[in-house]
Amino acid sequence: MFDEHARVLRYYCWFSAGLVALGFVIEGLKSPAGVEPAAAFLLLVISGLCEAMAFAEWRSDRVLESRRS
Repeated sequence: MFDEHARVLRYYCWFSAGLVALGFVIEGLKSPAGVEPAAAFLLLVISGLCEAMAFAEWRSDRVLESRRS
């Protein structure tokens, strides 16, 4: 049971980290001063990598589950 909770927590951590980076970009676009394009691009890359890691964790766990059954 602990393993299931740990897996879900890993997914949640990666997913929320990606949303935080994306949130910084969105809030920067709403501000009157704007956001530096390089900083926005870097944050979008970080967000994409975090979401990719969440998906990779989920997929690897599904593969391991299917091999155990």
